[in-house]
Amino acid sequence: EKFQMEVGIDYRDIGGNHTYPILFNAKIGTPEDSLFKYSPAIAIGGYDFGTKKDFSDYNIVYALFAKTIGKLGRLSAGYYTGNDKLLLDVSGNKDNHGLLLSWDRTISEISDKLWLAVDYQGGKSSYGALSFAFAWSFAPNVSVIYGYDIYNESVYKPTATIQLDINF
Repeated sequence: EKFQMEVGIDYRDIGGNHTYPILFNAKIGTPEDSLFKYSPAIAIGGYDFGTKKDFSDYNIVYALFAKTIGKLGRLSAGYYTGNDKLLLDVSGNKDNHGLLLSWDRTISEISDKLWLAVDYQGGKSSYGALSFAFAWSFAPNVSVIYGYDIYNESVYKPTATIQLDINF
């Protein structure tokens, strides 16, 4: 109850030409109120751990604090860093760290199965973006997330994503 962990495998094959499409992620954390009354949730994790050095190993690690504030939802803030050989701005300069901010909420007024979120990842690398998402839970352990990303660097065109989450 005071300590939680998740691990995952992502398959990202953009346009059918991604040579190393398998990426790994992991997170450990504590839920809200688990350390003391009113304590925030705390998470330390990483994502996009790739299998090819300086090609797919973005190795983004982060620390994040989150707190639910009534019907407003959950607010999160944190910081990330990653592989400085891959997280670059459009000029080729290192841009491998930055701010993380997010808001998310289950929209129980419509359905307990509907969830909305807005995320921001700082920086001008290809990861820096403002993202909007909604998810629908088909079962307690299965949901589909639909997202739309607007990148901080204008040379990157907005993208959309569909993710299937299955919790075992």
